[in-house]
Amino acid sequence: MTGATTYQLIRLTKTFFSWPVKTSVNLAFSPLQLPAITICNTNPIRQSRINTLHCDLQSVLRVDDKYKSPECRERKYEMEKNLTALCSQFYWFCTGKDTEDVDEFSARKKQIQLEIAKENRKTMEEAGHQIADMVLGCSMEGVLCSSRNFVLDWNMEYGNCYTLNTTTFTIFDSGPPSGLDVIMNLEIEESLQSFKTGYGMRVVVHEPGTRPFPSSEGMTISAAVETHFGLRLEEITRLGGLYGDCRNDISEFDTGSYLKYSIKSVLEREVCSRLNNATDTERCIEEKKNRSLEERETSFLRLRVYFETLNFEQIMQEPFYDAERFLSDIGGTLGLWIGASLLGLGELVEIFCFSVLAVFRRVKGHGFFLWSRSSPQDTGNNNHTHGSIGGSTLNGSGKISTTDLFEITA
Repeated sequence: MTGATTYQLIRLTKTFFSWPVKTSVNLAFSPLQLPAITICNTNPIRQSRINTLHCDLQSVLRVDDKYKSPECRERKYEMEKNLTALCSQFYWFCTGKDTEDVDEFSARKKQIQLEIAKENRKTMEEAGHQIADMVLGCSMEGVLCSSRNFVLDWNMEYGNCYTLNTTTFTIFDSGPPSGLDVIMNLEIEESLQSFKTGYGMRVVVHEPGTRPFPSSEGMTISAAVETHFGLRLEEITRLGGLYGDCRNDISEFDTGSYLKYSIKSVLEREVCSRLNNATDTERCIEEKKNRSLEERETSFLRLRVYFETLNFEQIMQEPFYDAERFLSDIGGTLGLWIGASLLGLGELVEIFCFSVLAVFRRVKGHGFFLWSRSSPQDTGNNNHTHGSIGGSTLNGSGKISTTDLFEITA
């Protein structure tokens, strides 16, 4: 019995200290807050603003010389020559072992990002697409919104990204009419033709208060189409501490004060002189006249973001084997194998206390004596004190009398 009890107690202890969890799923319904929505034009730099950038960036972009600064037009050959040494200079950009393993397009894209990192942050923001020029119409559940509701969040790959502040919007119904409806102008006439991968927007739907990462999250939506994002909310609550790796000691990210990475403070460099934004008016008018209707259609898109349903799942983690259940199982094991219980434990404690008390009094000089009581017929000698302990005694008249054990204090 002792072995079985020990084995069972060890198993219970191992189970408790493995910190198991259970998952419960509930279905709830309530008005919901629309998540934060970040949009980025897939073209990071406007072609008309190329001449405001430093010469190395102008060269690696490979734009027409008419868009470059005069002092930067002779740098083209030098930059193309240096592209082959990209891996040897910046090995952490490369995926292959040798320079020949790197695709030229991918290498040039990495080179562009490197040169962008050297540019002044304010200059890059001004060279990117402006939200006031892109937003043609915006509404949230029938309530008008505008470019003022968007917050700038600059990204290394996509340039100017804009996050819609949705903290003031609560959705009370499901379906497209009850969500975000925005019409965007992609300004394809400003796209870099030498580095064009398509016209569209990068859209990231994320939790309010968190920073978006368009390069690794979200979806790219095409121009000239209407795209719907149907959302379903899933609320997950995970345990931390001993039950998991989750932490809740980090303050919430403030959407009103995005982190401002100052590239200029890390890498100071001389920026080539800027020229006034002079343009060839005659050629510009000619290009505008020759632009076809199909080309104009590809410059617009419509984005709709809404909840498919206001029902949402609540997934919660709870301790599967808590302290109360652990103690209860210990009591059940002891009761099953050795018949132990709290009552039995109390009796053992009581016996132990009485034993200790008896030993203590004996050490102090107290003794145990037998008090002899004779029967009523014995008139000659009624009481006798015996030095021996136990049983019955024989009195003076020869009759057997019972004895009681008493403790007598000297």
